[in-house]
Amino acid sequence: MATQPTKTNKAAKAGGFLLKYYKPITYIGVGVTASYFLARFLQKFTKESKRLQDEKKAVETELSKAVKEKPLSYPESQYQSFARVIQIAGFDLGTDEAAIYNVFRSLKNNADYLALSQAWGKPTRKVYEWGIGRDMTLQQFIRWEMDQKEVAKINLILKNRNIKYRI
Repeated sequence: MATQPTKTNKAAKAGGFLLKYYKPITYIGVGVTASYFLARFLQKFTKESKRLQDEKKAVETELSKAVKEKPLSYPESQYQSFARVIQIAGFDLGTDEAAIYNVFRSLKNNADYLALSQAWGKPTRKVYEWGIGRDMTLQQFIRWEMDQKEVAKINLILKNRNIKYRI
């Protein structure tokens, strides 16, 4: 007569497996973890990372110069809100162009535009479209979401406000 496996026997077999293979499992876990952190560390030295750092510094430098000419029109938190409005306007199937136009109409000078650009990301923001995350600058996102006529309208808004930057 065969004996039925009990919970104790199953646990003993599982425990035996772990006792037998704990070293290789530990080595694999440590190796995977170390590889992950090494890859993250080395990523800081890529050309793309260097380019992003250079762009961030350029925006910060231009922003500090522009603020000396004309101060920011809003507190810094407002530019973060503007960036969120633009990102949310691009969600779902359609783009809320009116919301994006209103953000750009709110900008009053070059410093405002640069503060919005800085609030958007450093210099990119991860934007999710149908579950796929893409790192995009503000300009890339606008061009991704809007057609050429709509981008031209944003550039006209910027021009009419004497803002030298264009999308």
